[in-house]
Amino acid sequence: GNLTLYLTWGSPLVASLTIGVCAIFCRLRILYIPDATSEGEARVERAKSAVQMVVMLFALLVMTLWLSASIAGASMSLSDTILGFSFAIFTVVILWAALTLDFSALGGDKSRVVKNIRSVSAQSWFLGAVIIPVFFPLLVFFALSFVTQSVRLCSGRAQGHRRMMTPVGSAVWDSLARKNWGKVLPWVCRWALLYFVMSVGVAKLTFIFLSWLNGELEELSFGLVALVFFLVGFSMFLIPVVPGIPVYVTGGIMLGARGQSEPSLGFAFGVSMGVICSYALKLAAVWTQQVIIGGMLGSHVTVRRFVGVDKVAVRAMEQILLEPGLTRAKVGILCGGPDWPTSVMTGILGLSPAQMLLGTTPCIILVVPCVLSGAFMLKQAEGGAWVPLIGVMAMVASFSQASAGLYAFYSFQKVANENYDALAAPRPEHRDVEELAAKMKVQEQTYDDVTHWDNVPILPKLILATAAGVMMASCFLSAMAGSLCWRPFDLGPATEITSKSKVEDPIELGGLGGSALNIVRPLGWVLVAMFGVGSVTWWMFNVWAGRATQRRLKGIKPGAPS
Repeated sequence: GNLTLYLTWGSPLVASLTIGVCAIFCRLRILYIPDATSEGEARVERAKSAVQMVVMLFALLVMTLWLSASIAGASMSLSDTILGFSFAIFTVVILWAALTLDFSALGGDKSRVVKNIRSVSAQSWFLGAVIIPVFFPLLVFFALSFVTQSVRLCSGRAQGHRRMMTPVGSAVWDSLARKNWGKVLPWVCRWALLYFVMSVGVAKLTFIFLSWLNGELEELSFGLVALVFFLVGFSMFLIPVVPGIPVYVTGGIMLGARGQSEPSLGFAFGVSMGVICSYALKLAAVWTQQVIIGGMLGSHVTVRRFVGVDKVAVRAMEQILLEPGLTRAKVGILCGGPDWPTSVMTGILGLSPAQMLLGTTPCIILVVPCVLSGAFMLKQAEGGAWVPLIGVMAMVASFSQASAGLYAFYSFQKVANENYDALAAPRPEHRDVEELAAKMKVQEQTYDDVTHWDNVPILPKLILATAAGVMMASCFLSAMAGSLCWRPFDLGPATEITSKSKVEDPIELGGLGGSALNIVRPLGWVLVAMFGVGSVTWWMFNVWAGRATQRRLKGIKPGAPS
């Protein structure tokens, strides 16, 4: 019965999503491949467009990580589905590009786009991000390549190729062997750490805290609840990793519930005040993050160098944000980007607070569906259309922010490519940053030399490889089997009359049985332990690298780890 219903309704949904993804893929291919007058030009354009698509999808994957963590409180299953689906799409596209296209065709192309592609594809941070989703599929590819080549060797059909893998497998292996894994693997660990912080620290702990807070405020008056919500929400906006969406969802639940419990106010009034308070909270947080936090950080040359104010990428974003009024690219950055990093960056760059607030005003389109998603959770017990509307509102909010962010990334790419020379030219206001970079150059080059894979002793190599491998495995497990690692939990109201919040609800009713730790299933503890082991071994490698660098700077040859 239930399985039949699931297949009847679920199969068309899966089919439509698959067809939709294929349609988007084909559309992007058409947009990125202009008309070519010769077969040689066509090969170049195909390879160029493939890399551009991979970069765009990488931006989408990073944004999906942020969004899935943001909407987990509205629907954890929807959040896990979106993240897993995006993770799979990115992996498939990476493998498609690597195995079907001739990237050697880009060798003779001198265009700015290709130069930027070569620059980005050679960066350790990019390689580290790409390795995580393709690592396990790559292991399968190497295994199949080995089996295929073994059969060919045994049957005498190897055609002169005597290596352990097929020609394609050998070429991929040789390409990977030439990489400097001493720089790539630490970036694998950094990306894995970001994923863990977002998928656990934000998507789980933030919502548990907000659910508990909602229960504690249940007996207070409407005005006092609104004040506490504003103060707590404002404080959470000051935490770099906390996105705005869970705060907006909580506003819909808190103020909607208080309005519903007071007949003189009503549910609609509570929800309306939730929208107003959340919108005002967002604008107040933007001003504070930019003027106070960003302004203070911008006075330190080390911070300005760290964020790259003298780099083309940051200057391209600055050029877009300097445009007066409401442009689509500007709105995309301010409304589609991560809350804290975006606002603080505008302060570090010294941009006009009034213009940034103006560019942020369209975020009301994001705030409304988030507040409604939280408010509709209060109506779950009534059944009917309320339950699916929760997921629909969460999807609308995610689609709005993702669309804004992707358009901003597209505009940013376009500005960087079209104005590269002007953006890369030295500027007087960045002279102190360039001077600091020159002073740090010797130390950074020494560190790079010490951690070059060919120079790293065997024990630190094993330590770093263990750290990266274990952390990648934990990411893969969390993305593809999240429902087996974490119990479902959302920001909805308590189900049991005796419970103050959903944290106190019984586990079988979607609560946590009074303990936040109950959100972790047994496999989840395995995942946490794996990540802990990876973090400790990564720290051990960093300690060795730091000490080895200091010894080299003092003229002492680095030896084994101490």
